[in-house]
Amino acid sequence: MEAQGGSGEVVAQAAATRSRGTVRHLPFADQFALKAEPSGRIVLPSTFRAAFAAGGYLRVHQNEFVGLWTVHDFARMDRDLLARRQPSLSANRARQMLYATAKAVRPDSQGRIIVPDDLRTRVGIDGDLVAVGAIDRVELWAPERWAAAAADVEAMLELELSTYAGPDPDDLLDLDPDDVS
Repeated sequence: MEAQGGSGEVVAQAAATRSRGTVRHLPFADQFALKAEPSGRIVLPSTFRAAFAAGGYLRVHQNEFVGLWTVHDFARMDRDLLARRQPSLSANRARQMLYATAKAVRPDSQGRIIVPDDLRTRVGIDGDLVAVGAIDRVELWAPERWAAAAADVEAMLELELSTYAGPDPDDLLDLDPDDVS
């Protein structure tokens, strides 16, 4: 189910190297059916592995799935949340809880990580799961939950796409109107 790179990979690479410096890997994309061993060990799809060479963090997200972030993306999420938080809402305690409820992981040489039982249980993962690329994170879903969530969003996405005529050709070519004769 892993796809070969094509022209979309070039576009994704360009997006990943923009000057903002917020993305240090290609956006996570695609979905993969996986099986967790009784110990919780899973094998990350090869397209995700390089981004997690330095490790990452697992955490239940919105009580729907287990999110897997790179170290950089998790820290960026922390900074973004901190910037939005009101100081009177005990920002330090909220930050501590974000990290206290996260599990640090680092894939072994074969791309395997352990997803702890408590995280899997909270989101209903029991053996089979779906790894979903979600731009800045990988989401680990119970198959039935993913099917329901995907069906809801797919209809909305199809409606959006039906009204999209494509990008402005000048944006694609990155032309400055003053340079065109």
